Amino acid sequence: MSFCALLTFAQDNSIILTQSGLPYTYQTWFSSGYGNDLQTDKIKQYWDDNRYITSAAYTLNGWFVTMTRNCGFTGQTYYYSKNSPWDWVKEKWDEGYYLTTVASNEQKWFFVMSKGVNYTSQSYWTNSSWSEMSGWIKEKWDEGYYITQASYIGEKWLIVMSKTTDYSAQGYFFANNYNELSSSAKNKWNEGYYMTIIEYGDGEYFAVFSKLSSGETISQSFNCNITDINDFVNPEWDNNKFIAYIGGGYKKNVPSEETETGTETGNFGYNNSYSFSSGLFNNGNNYGSGSTANPSSLKNNSSHINKKCRFCTGSGKCSGSQRCRGTGKCNYCNGQKVQSTSGHYHECGPCHGTGKCNFCNGTGRCKHCNGTGRG
Repeated sequence: MSFCALLTFAQDNSIILTQSGLPYTYQTWFSSGYGNDLQTDKIKQYWDDNRYITSAAYTLNGWFVTMTRNCGFTGQTYYYSKNSPWDWVKEKWDEGYYLTTVASNEQKWFFVMSKGVNYTSQSYWTNSSWSEMSGWIKEKWDEGYYITQASYIGEKWLIVMSKTTDYSAQGYFFANNYNELSSSAKNKWNEGYYMTIIEYGDGEYFAVFSKLSSGETISQSFNCNITDINDFVNPEWDNNKFIAYIGGGYKKNVPSEETETGTETGNFGYNNSYSFSSGLFNNGNNYGSGSTANPSSLKNNSSHINKKCRFCTGSGKCSGSQRCRGTGKCNYCNGQKVQSTSGHYHECGPCHGTGKCNFCNGTGRCKHCNGTGRG
């Protein structure tokens, strides 16, 4: 991997993987908007509705979380902090929890641990040397562990491996661009594998592909750098495909001292194991669309500071596809706070019923130049 690619702007991706055959019901998603804090009130709201966090990442849409019923979890807790999470992780391991989500942005960690998963042991490793990381992965594969979580944490990767009987085989690959990712994914689908993790970091996509023990035939789709989440997710839901994984990625981790932790929801009486579906994939035109920025388009501060902001082209307005273009209104519901799906009205997901643009939080200003129009 080339560390010079850390300058790539598009490292804050929004990656969604959907899948058929999952037992989920009442799935929902929410995002905080780029640069905003995690919506812990939303987590509590959906916990109270017997839904659990099944995936989360820091993305181009900010903190992006999906929650669902009937996922097999029987209890859940989270850690959201600028401090190192590892003491908390070890404490929760002792209480019978396992890591089911690992994510971070430039400032905070967001780790979710759950009960009711089909794991018997778990281990993690983070190292800037991929040669050492790959050696550790091979050792763990030989011991019956499989990669179950991954996150790019600034100049290095965090990998979580779990001992489980859900998988029968596994591998991973790096892709330099979206086309390479799509081509490699199609090849793996044709070989009877399916994607379990897609992340982005250090200028590359990282994908984990797995064979599952059940041998069931399923269908998958993924999309990267999504601007309108509803446009991708709603048709997938209509086709009985749920969000299976959310991926992201960013430039650099900045440690600090604030701490905020979540609380366990308790036992809601769900099954004690979560059975994955597996098998061959449809390999139609379900790859979506994605892009990566050109690193050469970024300038250092001394040459860029007095130029027009390249994101709003000097207008100072919240600009770009699916953004408010200065109105401050949510572009998905046009400020109406609700949307209609199949004739039924519901709270607008992207703005969470506020009617405000989730990129600029209703200010109408370009977030990259704070409305000055200068870079």
